[in-house]
Amino acid sequence: MRALPSTLAALALAVAAVVAPPGAGAGSCAKAPNPTAPSATAPIATAPNGTVPIGTAPLTGSTLRATGAVPPLDRTSRTLEKWAARDPHDLARVEFAEVAALLEESFTVRRSSRDDVDLALLSLAGHCRRHRSLPAIDALHRITHGALEQRLNGRGGTGFAALIKQKVLDPDGDADARQRLAACDALAGHLVDSNVSALLEVAASDTSAEVRTAALSGLVGLARLEVTHALVDASDHREGDERTDARLLLAQHLDRLEREEELERAWSPDLRARLVTAALPMLVHPDWRVASRAARLARFCDFDAVAPRCIEALFTWERREGAQEDDPAGLVGMRRLRHELADVLKGGSRMNLGIDPRRWTQWWRAHLSGEQPRFSSRTVTPDFFGLQLRSGAVAFVIDASGSMDHPIPGKYAGSKGPTRFEEAVEQLENALVRLPEPAVVRVVLFSDGGTVWSDEARLVSDTSRSSIRKWLRRNPPKGGTNLSSGLEALLPRDRAGAVQPELIDVDTVVVLCDGETSEDARWARTWLETHNRSANLVFHCVQIGGSRAEALSELAERTGGQFVRVD
Repeated sequence: MRALPSTLAALALAVAAVVAPPGAGAGSCAKAPNPTAPSATAPIATAPNGTVPIGTAPLTGSTLRATGAVPPLDRTSRTLEKWAARDPHDLARVEFAEVAALLEESFTVRRSSRDDVDLALLSLAGHCRRHRSLPAIDALHRITHGALEQRLNGRGGTGFAALIKQKVLDPDGDADARQRLAACDALAGHLVDSNVSALLEVAASDTSAEVRTAALSGLVGLARLEVTHALVDASDHREGDERTDARLLLAQHLDRLEREEELERAWSPDLRARLVTAALPMLVHPDWRVASRAARLARFCDFDAVAPRCIEALFTWERREGAQEDDPAGLVGMRRLRHELADVLKGGSRMNLGIDPRRWTQWWRAHLSGEQPRFSSRTVTPDFFGLQLRSGAVAFVIDASGSMDHPIPGKYAGSKGPTRFEEAVEQLENALVRLPEPAVVRVVLFSDGGTVWSDEARLVSDTSRSSIRKWLRRNPPKGGTNLSSGLEALLPRDRAGAVQPELIDVDTVVVLCDGETSEDARWARTWLETHNRSANLVFHCVQIGGSRAEALSELAERTGGQFVRVD
């Protein structure tokens, strides 16, 4: 095997360091993904509805030439196209270093082959994007996307952006959905005016729901009124899963604009009125994930329109949670959603009355009659390093690497106080005592790999608390810090090994890490985009010592959770 070229070596090593098959053993954070692992070779479904099925001939450079001649593709194009046509489980067997080497070569092809190579690269990147729920394919997706970014930056010659906008994303063109998906992802990293216009056009008129959603995703957080209009349009007028995705993207968009104090630049009264129609009926939707996304949007609606609907929804979800007390799976989402509804009411009323709808009903009646409501606010008690765990289905993902065997910096450094791991264990045990029942819990330790206390969420009880306590003491800290392995251990999979994030049995994840992990903000964004649209998890993250861990803060901020540092 030839040596990996230097230009892509850093990216390849970074990908290999954070992407490993579930259950990888010691050293997994330092190796490239194992292409022969069972989960990486499992067959999965091909093209989603509304896209061109895999195997359909994509647009190639030769079809763009007016001469009508069809010269043979060079070796680089042929190989990229061959990989793009493979089933995912076959593609996962390709050597990671071989792909990286060919991508390096792709920047040096002759000018006459440039379009062929670029289009083949788009095909492979789009194919990997679709199937990145498999760890080996996720690694290939990262490195092919990195190659697209380098092409947009001018490496290998100019004209790539023009090819994308004039040919690949042309509504009358012949590019397949995989190429258009990858093109949207590439433009999203370079949001100059012309690229924004191209993505807005794709979001409005592309024939594929998958591609339309990818275009919208690339615009999230951009403080422009036309972007918010496009997201509201999709939330209001699209159907099925596409509308659900659009509402999630809209909630993320508004959250980010609010956090960055740019909401006024991309918001208007007419959008507020339209949001009432789009979001409020969904507060009592049978699927708690749909209702949760509606609650996030309700914060941006007129409060007088929102308040009675949120109170009504609180009664509905209280009844639903009460009906699930003996069913652990049924507790997922229920209590968290009730807190999210109460947050909307708290934000508009400046009152903290908890999740009891009767108290809110009394307050609302007093508010309508013009009386000065008199209610005592509920006291919030910290549950885990100052975090309030407002859920009945929680997973704790705890760093058990060797560095966790050191004292907490600034608190016990140089003394005989507890180690980071011992402090985390004590906080976890106290949290389980304070967690209101009925509730379900999972616990995962991660170091070189992920280790689970139980393969499924179990009801919190004296028995389960005792079992967790004994299990934690049998697993002292050691090894590296592979956060990705801890999160992978939470994800349910079918018999073929494909991830099924919609079946995850918790709604809230608490991550504790000392910050000495190789995962970065991009890894967190990719993980959330791949899995959390279906799972709808909220991440609360605690970092003990070290410089700011961008992966932890990204997980928390993008899901509406909290990021806490313990120094």
